[in-house]
Amino acid sequence: MMIEGQYSAGASTNNPSDTNSTAGSGTEKSSESVSTFANKCITHLPNELIVKILSSSSLNLKDLSACRRVNRRWQALVDDHHLLARPYSRHLYHQPMPQAVQQYQTFTKGWLADFSDKGRELAAQLDRLSGHPHFPEIVFFSIAKLFASTRYLTYQNVGSVHHSTQVRIVSFSPDGSRLVTASDGGTARIWELTDGKWLKKTTIGHRGSVNNARFSPDGRHLVTTSYAGTVKIHSLVAGQWQRKVTIRHGEGEIVWDARFSPDGRHLVTASEDNNTQIWRLDAGQWQHKGIVSHNDAVNFASFSPDGRHLATASADHTALIWRHDSMRWETKAILWHSGDVGIARFSPDGSYLVTASADNTAKIWKCVGGWPLQATIRHARQVFNANFSPDGNRLATCSADRTIKIRKFFDGRWLEETTIWHRRWRVESTRPYTFWAPNAIFSPDGCHLATYSINIRTVGIWGLIAGRWQEKVIVRNSDWVNSVSFSPGGSRLVTACADNTAQVWLLKCGEDCDGT
Repeated sequence: MMIEGQYSAGASTNNPSDTNSTAGSGTEKSSESVSTFANKCITHLPNELIVKILSSSSLNLKDLSACRRVNRRWQALVDDHHLLARPYSRHLYHQPMPQAVQQYQTFTKGWLADFSDKGRELAAQLDRLSGHPHFPEIVFFSIAKLFASTRYLTYQNVGSVHHSTQVRIVSFSPDGSRLVTASDGGTARIWELTDGKWLKKTTIGHRGSVNNARFSPDGRHLVTTSYAGTVKIHSLVAGQWQRKVTIRHGEGEIVWDARFSPDGRHLVTASEDNNTQIWRLDAGQWQHKGIVSHNDAVNFASFSPDGRHLATASADHTALIWRHDSMRWETKAILWHSGDVGIARFSPDGSYLVTASADNTAKIWKCVGGWPLQATIRHARQVFNANFSPDGNRLATCSADRTIKIRKFFDGRWLEETTIWHRRWRVESTRPYTFWAPNAIFSPDGCHLATYSINIRTVGIWGLIAGRWQEKVIVRNSDWVNSVSFSPGGSRLVTACADNTAQVWLLKCGEDCDGT
């Protein structure tokens, strides 16, 4: 996990602690061949040339990790020049923030010193590298490794913000410097971290409850949706948030979702009026670019990572795949369930799509060759959500049967890895069984998983320990948790609660604690 305030969010990353999780015997043989070839044929190259070759932007983390294993000399060159850090961050965060060193000095260095002895050692190492041209990437990569190796965590409340009604949605901006909260009272609020405190910067009003709010990938735009059939886009102009456009769906028809494309230039909405609207940012103005429709309410809509495809999920038991051809969006595939489809989400690399349905299943589809079905994940009750890990190698499905199932991509197949029960789910809730809606989100580096449900007060933080998912800490809130978001670096967690607050928690090392 990384420093706050370093990058703008983008696509996916690879977990350094799990670089070879999908490797099989073929990969091992390939690595042996590469090693033999390198040792015999190209070890005579000058160090400078080898570093230049390995610094190529075409090498991803797995490629570079394989090169690192070629021989001891290459391993030393990769490590001494911090080459792994660059591809690790490249696919998750597009560009370093200009205040990278300042953020490290004002926040991250002190946090590392308090985190653990290993954190203090890492801070001393980073101090010596503050002038490195790729310092932000090095910080990101180093802290990710530190978090992944920490057996237990503790937490500390470091802030809270308030509404007059319960907070439904909360999310960090891509650089971690802002929060957006959305409430039942028809308001969304943007908060900014100033001198360690979250200060309210603006309030956005809707006629109905605000059920979604999220920043664009560059953090300069914000979209909010409401139960009253409206979508509002605000943009940051000269330090102030200004409303740019109000998008209207059918009168009184709930807008369930609105999402930016990965490049931030498009927006898609999903509404109870059976329609999905597509908008595009041209010359600073948001312009309507089309409508695609289902035969029933549209519950979810999302772009593929390359922006070329659009997936929509509907109560008509289908997920539709659309592609922009000849100036219009055309249907390319129809994916069927036997119940309402609530989710249609692409994997970070765009290779797979997962759909989640009221028919008690989640399905994984391959995004080439006619969109064939790759796997069906079965639960005992409705599947509410499904999220890929940032590296795309894992999938968490969340069901009303009170379980979260994790699948891992291995040797070309999606294999069952584990089933998680949040231990408080059995004892905390006073609501009927049918109200169970567990959820799970991966941390930005994929090393941790946060589990929660709308009718319990705790959030479980799980991590991979000795190859198994184990609970590292339980974050206790004073009321039901409606949503959870990790900060871009994963060192902070924010919870939206039924007590009209959003609480910000700092995760810290707990090597000597019992994990509870």
